[in-house]
Amino acid sequence: SYFTEQDGTWHMTVIRDTDFTPSHIIEFYMSYPMYIVIGVGGFMYARTRLPTYGSKGWSVAYVLLFVGPFMIFPNVGLNEWGHTFWFMEELFVEPLHWMFVFFGWFSLAVFGVVLQLLGRVVELAHGHEELLGLEPAE
Repeated sequence: SYFTEQDGTWHMTVIRDTDFTPSHIIEFYMSYPMYIVIGVGGFMYARTRLPTYGSKGWSVAYVLLFVGPFMIFPNVGLNEWGHTFWFMEELFVEPLHWMFVFFGWFSLAVFGVVLQLLGRVVELAHGHEELLGLEPAE
């Protein structure tokens, strides 16, 4: 997130865009691949080790959160190619940048995953109210 904000600041200052803008080097070639690797690892771990995600079918929220980073990679390539061949200012209202909105929408799936996790925490804590310092329900 820090590098993406830095990239926005860079574009507001210099306007033009290249494949090797200093903020793009860290953002596109380090942060996004790490996000994808962590997403794949987390999804595989959840499907094979966690009962909430492994035995009860597919979690739509988790699938959206997992697929979100993959949506950014094709758009990064299209964005850089478009800036190379078309004269287009670095404005976020340009059609070339519209697909980046999907990445933001997919990141909102984290709230659905948190709701599922909280449901599991409540399920695991049921019957152990004395450990939490709560009065048992009657």
